[in-house]
This record gives sequence, C-alpha cells and structure tokens, in this order.
Amino acid sequence: KSLTAMAEGGLFDQLGGGFHRYSTDRKWLVPHFEKMLYDNGLLAKIFIDMYQATKQDIYQDTVKETFSWLLREMTSSEGAFYASLDADSEGKEGTWYTWELKEILNLLGPKHAKVFAQAYGLTPRGHIDGRNVLHIKERIEKLVESENIPIFEADHILKKGRETLFEARKKKPRPPRDEKIITAWNGLMITALAHGSSVLADSSYLESATRCADFIWSKQWQSGKLLRVYKDGQSKINGCLDDYAYFLESLIAVYEAGLDSRWILRARELADAMIAEFWDEGGGGFFLAGRSGE
Repeated sequence: KSLTAMAEGGLFDQLGGGFHRYSTDRKWLVPHFEKMLYDNGLLAKIFIDMYQATKQDIYQDTVKETFSWLLREMTSSEGAFYASLDADSEGKEGTWYTWELKEILNLLGPKHAKVFAQAYGLTPRGHIDGRNVLHIKERIEKLVESENIPIFEADHILKKGRETLFEARKKKPRPPRDEKIITAWNGLMITALAHGSSVLADSSYLESATRCADFIWSKQWQSGKLLRVYKDGQSKINGCLDDYAYFLESLIAVYEAGLDSRWILRARELADAMIAEFWDEGGGGFFLAGRSGE
C-alpha cells in the first residue's frame, strides 16, 4: 500500500521519473521537491524486491523510470552519480515540476487537457500556489468509462500528454544540481542497478553499475583506505562506516549480477579494511568514524 501510494503520488516525478525527498502531507501528494541520490537508490532496490514478490507492472515501471532519470540527469561523464537536484528553480520551490491548469490547456488543447487533468488530478486552484502536482488520480479503466472513449484512445492521450509536458519542461530553467560524488550514496545506487539488471533482464543496468563501481574504486580507494567525496577532480575526506558498508554491498551485488571475480576480490579487500578501521575490539560492533580519523 505504501509503495503504490508513493509511486502514484506527487512524491514520484510522473513525467521524468525519480522520487522527491519527502511528502508534506499524508496523501503523498505535495512533496519537498529536492531529489536525493540515496533515496532513489534505496527506493529503486525495494521496488525491485516488490516486483519480484508480486509481478505487478507498477513496481517494474517505477524502477525503469527512476533509472532513466538517473542515467539522463544524474550521471557524470566518468559514469559516477551526482548527489542531488535542488528543490528550487526561478527562486521558488517546485516550479520546474508543477503546472497551472491553463498551461496544460494551451499545450494539449481542451479535449486532451480534460482527460489528462482527470487522470492526473489537476484543478484550477492547484495544490501549491495555484500550481498542480501531477499524481495518478484516476486509473485508466475509470477514465474510459467516465469519458466514454476506447482504452487505446485514453492511453494515447495520456502518453502523448506526458511527452508534450516533458518536452515543454525542458525549456524551463532547471533546478541546480549538486555535483559532489559521495561514495556511500553511489554504493546504494550501484546495488540497485546490479539487482535491476538481473531481475529486469537488462544488461545496460549492469554496465552502468560496473562503470560507476570502477570509477569509485579507481578514485576513492587509495592506499588501503576509502575516501568519501569526489568533486572537481579531487578525492577527499576519510570514508565513514556507511561509505565502506554501502560500497562493499555494491561490490558484492555487481559480482552476483555478472560473476566477474575481480569484484569479489575487491570486496574482500574492502571488508578487511573496514574491520581494521571501524571494528570495536572491546564491545563488538562498528564505530561510525575510523581509527585514522581525527
């Protein structure tokens, strides 16, 4: 119930894929519009698990759209993943993602706009400062009944409408992007992509995961220690426990998806370093900061 509400609500970017940071209401309707890499890595993985458990298309589609957003908007030229997209553009929160009803009318024309508005819950008053957050308000079966149109026509109107709005959105000023590459967050997304490649039978996801893992290994693993942040050609800050743990998990995920033994060798090296750096000899468990930290 929770995942379906998140996928169909305003928390998910219905045009471009990817999840916003959190909902400001109990209906998952109006989000805080920032998009974080770690949220999307964790959510993609759990949606993949849910698709395996239920075989419901909504979970598979949500993951595919999230990965499309990641590879289109959040991937550096070297194949690593950026940290986040800001909530604000043009000095206001959510402008990039929200629409006035008259904009939809102008872009789609009255007949198509009526069907689109019904499907995506758009009103003249809007949900935030007179602007609408797209969310799935009415399923296509109900739409067909209320509008008395065949299902293929309704499907075409919605698909064409999404494409038109997506193209129109590209022309608006974009929210700024935080181009830090954070080891832990990249680890979460590598894991999701590697699992996605196996479950959704798409080898391109494994290629993206492998390329990112190679980048992190070559830049952030230095002299037997893992570093946390890469920005503007510089690696810095000692890794915390989450950097080691999430990157370690991702190395194992890439190994399991492609069975290339270099990943399991690297995972062992990293696990040994993690124990040496963070293990609490006295009480058991792992410290958050390592021995070589200040």
